[in-house]
Order: sequence, then structure tokens, then C-alpha cells
Amino acid sequence: MNMRRSMNRCFIRLLSGILVALCSAAAPCLASGGGDVTIGADKLPELKSAVVVRILQFAQWRGESAGNGTEPLRMGVLGGDKITAALAAHAGADINGRRLEVTTVTSIDDAAHCQVLYISDEDGDHATLVDALDLRTLPGVLSISDAPRFNDDGGIIQLSLENGKLVFTINTNCLEARHLFLSSRLMSVAHVYDDGS
Repeated sequence: MNMRRSMNRCFIRLLSGILVALCSAAAPCLASGGGDVTIGADKLPELKSAVVVRILQFAQWRGESAGNGTEPLRMGVLGGDKITAALAAHAGADINGRRLEVTTVTSIDDAAHCQVLYISDEDGDHATLVDALDLRTLPGVLSISDAPRFNDDGGIIQLSLENGKLVFTINTNCLEARHLFLSSRLMSVAHVYDDGS
């Protein structure tokens, strides 16, 4: 029963955190008297980084990537100065007892030493970035991106805007293949990728 209450509290914190991020991003529009609330491009990196960090609270690593449960959780960021800075602002955050470290990566060797990899589409160079890092060779790495077709390319979590809302789609086949686990609470608020098979 206590476990269930704890999970419910965590889930409420996730939704609250996303709501706070959305409200912060929408505040300038509301203040200016705009009708429809839209997320300004200047606020998107902050919103995406807040959502990514909340998602990490619901992820579990297995095997070597799990470490001893207290060592730092390393997030590598490839491309995009704005999202890199926004994610770096969360460095030191507590992720289930592990301190979050954020670093830039430039090669597959760099990424292999991380538990999380964020590939940015900020510069519109998604194809080059994905080619630079073969996602299929990164077991135990939770890959996240805001790039179109990221799930198609073997990425696990794809962030996208739908009707002015930030949503995320999870490729469950890749998730399982990389020996990663996302809680059912998180899965219940996500889109599930359909590869058409």
C-alpha cells in the first residue's frame, strides 16, 4: 500500500512539474492578452529540459548501466547550444538517489559512457547527428530527442509539439532491447510508437 501511495505521489509530482513548466512557458503570451496559449520558441529548451528530467525520475537501468544505485547518472547532449544550456541547468538534480551530470558528447565513444543521451534537432541537422551515433550500438543508454522520425531511427523517446503541447512518444521495442524500464505511470501519459508491423 505504501508503495502504491509513493508511486501516486511521484506521478502527481511528474504532472505538476510538467504543468509548472508549461505555465512558465505560456506566461508571456497570457500576460500580453493573447487568446490561444502557445509556447514561445525561446521557452522551448527550458520546457523540454524540465520534461526530460521528470522522465528520468521514472526510468530504471539494468545491468552495468544501473551502477551501484548511488553513482552519478550521466547525460550526454549532442548538438544544440540552447538545449545543452537548459539541460546543464539541471546538473546536480537528484534522480532517485543519483546526482545528474550533464556533458556534451561528440562521438559514439563519449555516448557509450552515459546512461542518457539527448540528441538535439535545434540546428536541423538530425540526419547527420543520428548517422554520427548508431543508436543500435548503445545498450543501456536511454536515447531522447526532439528530432522528427527519431523513433523510426531507433531512438527511444521522441519529444514533439502537437497542437501547442509538448508530448513524448516511446519506442517500446527499442526500450526493451536496450534493457531499460519506464514505469507504467509514465507510459500511461505517453504515446506509444507504432512501427507499422
